Amino acid sequence: MINLLLINGLDNQAQVTILSTANGVEFSYEGNLNLLSEIDHPQLRPTRVLVGCGKHQKLRFPVPAVTFNCVADPDDRDRSLNAVDTIIASGSAPVINHPDRIRRTTRDQVAGLLAGIDALRVPRTLCIAPRRLRDLPALVAEGGVGYPFLIRPAGQHGGYDLFRIDSEANLDHLECFGYDGKKRYYVSEFIDFRNADGLYRKARLVVVGDQIFARHLILADNWNIHSRSRQEFMLKHPETLVEEKAFLSGFQARLGERSLSAVREIARRLDLDYFGIDCSPQDDGTLVLFEANACVNVFHKNGPEFGYGNAVIRTIRDALQQMIISRARQTDV
Repeated sequence: MINLLLINGLDNQAQVTILSTANGVEFSYEGNLNLLSEIDHPQLRPTRVLVGCGKHQKLRFPVPAVTFNCVADPDDRDRSLNAVDTIIASGSAPVINHPDRIRRTTRDQVAGLLAGIDALRVPRTLCIAPRRLRDLPALVAEGGVGYPFLIRPAGQHGGYDLFRIDSEANLDHLECFGYDGKKRYYVSEFIDFRNADGLYRKARLVVVGDQIFARHLILADNWNIHSRSRQEFMLKHPETLVEEKAFLSGFQARLGERSLSAVREIARRLDLDYFGIDCSPQDDGTLVLFEANACVNVFHKNGPEFGYGNAVIRTIRDALQQMIISRARQTDV
């Protein structure tokens, strides 16, 4: 039996989201990989610990053969990542997604790390902390980003707090945010990723060790693609379901060698063991990058209309578990 230690971490405010479900109350630790419920290999015995909530008693857990740092979002988890450092320094087990590598995956750092890759368009990205809303245009301009641009609070990954600003006249849309010179926002140039047929596409690729998998291809008639786009657009256009099925079964051919080479170079530069890439495949064989980091949702089940994607979930889970087992065998623990 292989002891697997999964380390989750709270944000710097030690916040926990409480969910009410049909099975009772559940806790959601945002910014983490929620892997405990996904580990089902008979050789693996997982233990999860939670760090980052200030002073606490010394954690006790079985000596791990491999440690998985599940703290995936570096924007507001300094305490948690420091706590992970302390835990892994006290042992000799191999570490998956080492905290030092996670720290390099803020949106602005990733934009810098991945600049210049052939066949990959990386939007210029800034991290700003305006004191007032009216300070924002100057900060954006100083960073070399023009209109239109996208803005979202640091630490946010969904499309809910994401705004596109086409001109200074649209800045009133951002009055919903707070400004105090401390709260940080990511600003990135907007690249129009619409293809020749007028549709927008968002592919999610998952890197597990040296393997690449396609998790989904969501199509929409607007730029802000998210999970709801499946119901709002794809179900009304059955041909998009056919396209996603084909992509999942043969994404290498769909992307082409230039784009695949770009994905492999992303993996080399980020040097993470497990992470996701959200991007848009273009008609000319290039990719427009949205994000590349470990804070990726992979294992949520698809609804019955999209059940054809569930086999992919199983394949990725199997690959992840095999990678964990392989890493554990590198030690004598």
